Amino acid sequence: LDSTENKKDSIGEARSAIAQAEIQKINAEIRKNTIYAPFAGIVTNIEKEVGESASLGERVISVLGKDKLEVVLQVSELDVSRLVLGAEISIHLDAFPGQKFSGTLKTINSKETEIDGVPVYEAFVELQSEEGVKTGMSANGTVIIETKNDVLAIPSYLVKKANNVNTVEVVDEKGNKSERIVTLGILGTDSMVEITSGLSEGERIVSISE
Repeated sequence: LDSTENKKDSIGEARSAIAQAEIQKINAEIRKNTIYAPFAGIVTNIEKEVGESASLGERVISVLGKDKLEVVLQVSELDVSRLVLGAEISIHLDAFPGQKFSGTLKTINSKETEIDGVPVYEAFVELQSEEGVKTGMSANGTVIIETKNDVLAIPSYLVKKANNVNTVEVVDEKGNKSERIVTLGILGTDSMVEITSGLSEGERIVSISE
């Protein structure tokens, strides 16, 4: 009798182990085919139907977070390579003129989107939930890529470029004009460009109107 009971126990344990393995396999398949939001919130839009394929980084579902919001910015192909994940982004909402919100760049879509025939890339910025901020509001973002203080800068339109050489026209104390090769640094948002060599503070530059 003991031998028979031991066999029954062994068979039961084996069947239980097989059943557990099947359950784990099913749960793994469910996790594999389930989309998880990185935060708690409310689904506001479903952009894909069952059976449709999605590219890496393509938006599938829009979720309005309870504690955090997401701002989608359209970045030109000239600027997208300069963005760094984790960078602080200043967000300005049309509905809140003069007010600035702070966000963090989380991801950048690797697939371009065409707007009026111009390719742009979607940058996703995480924003802390604020009272009055609603989904669908228009927003603009500003990111400071590099900052320099106490530099020599001139309006960028005064710089002439030919054959990959940058020059400006300067005037000496006697009023004589001459071309001067200059080396450029960073370009500011105010259309001022840094001059790292070729000019000194106090020198006069010929403007277009002169």
